[in-house]
Amino acid sequence: MKSTCLIFVMILLVLSSCNKDIDALTEKLSKVRELGDTNPDSALSVLDSLQDAIDASSEYLRHQSALLAIRLKDKAYLKATNDGEIKRQLRYFENHGTNRDRQEVYYYAGSVYRDLQDMPNALEYFLKSADCRNEGTIDSLMLRNTYSQLNSLYYDVQDYSHALDMARKESSVASKLGVLDARTLLHEGSALMHLDSVHLAHENFCQVLEMIDKVEYKARYSAEIVSLLHYFSILDDKENAEICYKMIKNERITAKKDLYCNLGTFFLTKNRNDSAMYYYQLALDNGPTLFDKYNAVRMLVLVHHQLDSKEKVDEYANLFIHINDSLNLGERQKSMLVANNNYRYFKNKEETLKLKTEKERYRLYSFAVCSLLIILLLVGVSAFYLVNNRRMKKLMEKDMELKSIQEDNKHLQEELLKEDQELKDTRRLLGAKKQELEAVKTELEDTVENLQDTKQRLEEKKGLSQKLFKRIYKVEFSKDAEHVMKKLENAAKGLYEMKENDWKELCNTIDRQHPEFHEEIINHLDEKFTDQQVYFCYLLKAGLTQTQIRNVLDMPKSTAWTWNERFKWISE
Repeated sequence: MKSTCLIFVMILLVLSSCNKDIDALTEKLSKVRELGDTNPDSALSVLDSLQDAIDASSEYLRHQSALLAIRLKDKAYLKATNDGEIKRQLRYFENHGTNRDRQEVYYYAGSVYRDLQDMPNALEYFLKSADCRNEGTIDSLMLRNTYSQLNSLYYDVQDYSHALDMARKESSVASKLGVLDARTLLHEGSALMHLDSVHLAHENFCQVLEMIDKVEYKARYSAEIVSLLHYFSILDDKENAEICYKMIKNERITAKKDLYCNLGTFFLTKNRNDSAMYYYQLALDNGPTLFDKYNAVRMLVLVHHQLDSKEKVDEYANLFIHINDSLNLGERQKSMLVANNNYRYFKNKEETLKLKTEKERYRLYSFAVCSLLIILLLVGVSAFYLVNNRRMKKLMEKDMELKSIQEDNKHLQEELLKEDQELKDTRRLLGAKKQELEAVKTELEDTVENLQDTKQRLEEKKGLSQKLFKRIYKVEFSKDAEHVMKKLENAAKGLYEMKENDWKELCNTIDRQHPEFHEEIINHLDEKFTDQQVYFCYLLKAGLTQTQIRNVLDMPKSTAWTWNERFKWISE
């Protein structure tokens, strides 16, 4: 018994130590992966040093390590020479990996076949990697890179509509991740340019150039600057083309793809044909890719055709045909189209099967739901009958109660009839009272009319008294200052202009007659009153009419009327 327990404990200890070893190795592989993003060569060396521990670990870790080695070689620009290793990883991770594992293995399968120049297979696996976004958790940065690879594949076979679609998806993912750069943005502009969306393409190129101009180390975007030189040249944007050319000279950019061809195009737009032909010839002789030679010889044919050099045109035309046959662009486009269509066909077929499975599942689910509904319906009917019986008993009891209530209602109706008779008698009495009130109302109306007549007579008497008061006041005022009134009368007729002393004398005379008037004016005027307003008040108090006051003060008729209404209290 003791020996059995001891063995069991030993097994647990071994398993525990194995788990710790696996966790430690997993962490080390993660660090190697991080190191590979910046220094893939060093990461490959570290991975080799862990090979013994990897060989002794689980099958999953061994395959992860093998896939990591493929990743690091791709980042170190070590091109694959065969597809044996990636096929093994595809078989394993398609059956045992997570969605993130499948995304990665499909991506690097596409990279391997791209290195092997097997473009149809490269396209298929990059598309599979991109489609993993619909299946679960993914690496978003790898998705951005996948769209970038698909953009390049479509672009190289001149399928620019698909290239534009991939470029826009790449930009969208990069924007969400906050890693949108000039390289990513240029992909969209290049596709737009080939689709004749010249205005949109030019806006894109200007945005890319502005983004590069803000970067301190511009040589990082050497290939993009070379491409911009070409596009600005053919768009006849000489200012921006010149900026790109200066960047190439300042950064000493050499031996980049398309450099010589793009320099040739730049000088061709500046009408420097000799320099243009020199760089096209360099591209033809030293171009790093067959596409460089293809573009260079095509432009040399055009330039010599413009110069009417028939021998050179024939020479370069023959060379163009030879390079075009070597590129076999038509076959490449056809194979890529077939690969794209096949992938989409099998993808649609897979989705159709999935829909069919879902439909079958839905049918079974519907059958189960219907069966359950039938059972629930039977239970409901049974419950309904039970409840209905109980309701019938309650209804019979209610019927008995209703009969007793009807008898009570009969008594109530008799009482209501009596009360109705009493109401009729009350209405007759109210009718008589109403007639009496009408008579009283008529008497009140007559009284109101009499009061209104009395009020009107009082108003007339009040007006007469005011006129009498003005007349008496005018007489008293005239006796007190006849010479002042004489001046006012002449001023009202326009025969005399009032002086400052005349105004003082007028004001003093009225203040003696009415000591409180000066204070009343101050109380009625606001803080911004003028001398003219004060004189207006004194003239109004002196009994002058509105027309006379207007003549004395030489003021507009509208102003005189407004002030007269404002100071109406003086004459009341």
